[in-house]
Amino acid sequence: MSAGPDGPAHQFSSLLLAFDYIERDLAAPPPGSGGGLR
Repeated sequence: MSAGPDGPAHQFSSLLLAFDYIERDLAAPPPGSGGGLR
């Protein structure tokens, strides 16, 4: 592990990317489902 701002900063960036991906996935339903859940 590298001591410095690179560690936490990289983790935070990765977390933001993952959160954005999840949020986008929740916002738009998958084309395969077609609202079959309801």
